[in-house]
Amino acid sequence: MAVELNPEQQQTYDLILRNLQEKLGDDKLRGLLASNKHPEVYWGTATTGKPHIAYFVPMAKVADFLKAGCKVSILFADLHAYLDNMKSTWELLQKRVVY
Repeated sequence: MAVELNPEQQQTYDLILRNLQEKLGDDKLRGLLASNKHPEVYWGTATTGKPHIAYFVPMAKVADFLKAGCKVSILFADLHAYLDNMKSTWELLQKRVVY
């Protein structure tokens, strides 16, 4: 049985799930929101190239999470990027992370 949410909690729930193709742990999310706790969100990316227009897709979702009151952690995975893209030097990857 799904946890009932008040209108403000439902609005937060809808914002968190907006434009997502799949959701897992719906009951857990509803339970967190019903107890007035804020979910913690993690997003990571490997910096294998310069940021480009496609980064706006996940950033728009991150903005939704922040507006919903979530704590968001972002990881720029420079080691992962190096392993994915052995053509880059560590210096170039460091510049990409800073950029």
